[in-house]
Amino acid sequence: MGIGMSAEDTELERLMAKKLSELRKKVETESKPKSAKEILSEHLIDRGVEVLQAAEKQYPNETREVVDRLAELYRSGKISRNITGGELLWIFRRLGIDVRIETSIKVEEDGRLIDISEKLAKKE
Repeated sequence: MGIGMSAEDTELERLMAKKLSELRKKVETESKPKSAKEILSEHLIDRGVEVLQAAEKQYPNETREVVDRLAELYRSGKISRNITGGELLWIFRRLGIDVRIETSIKVEEDGRLIDISEKLAKKE
């Protein structure tokens, strides 16, 4: 503690330093430009993220190019609406990138959903 500083002054100084540090971190975070993937992800709905993840695993280089181009279109304002998983899948396939998505059909039985293969196996 400095000369003539009370415990309250020291506490106030510590709180001000902490608040200043928090504000610096916030400014750094907010001023950091978003990546193309972050921009696109904000606009994906209805399994869109799942399609993007599958594409990244199966075709990483091609997917990066598609993501970059879509993000560029969002930044420029040429597109602004959300993209569904089905639409994103269509975009990839239209570009010749055959992204495969794991799908399953579920049916209700006794108040719960079961895989249709399980239901058919029970009938045999």
